[in-house]
Amino acid sequence: AAECLRGGHGSWVRALAWHPCGRRLASAADDRAVRVWDVAAGRAVAELADAHRGFVMALALHTPSRTLITAGDDHVVKLWSCR
Repeated sequence: AAECLRGGHGSWVRALAWHPCGRRLASAADDRAVRVWDVAAGRAVAELADAHRGFVMALALHTPSRTLITAGDDHVVKLWSCR
């Protein structure tokens, strides 16, 4: 997983969340981006470049509803559909 993140974000990674399948990893960082990684391939498969106005501080995956939840230092919680 560390190899996936190397060079992927332009600043500190604040949060990580594994998908239950074990093949995907979501990351949130100070560059305001959220990325979803294919761990085996070592590359990002999805990106929310400006997910928040400031740092993305936390994230979680709710797999039954296929939703990614993010929270930023802009005091906003967002729900993203992963369909």
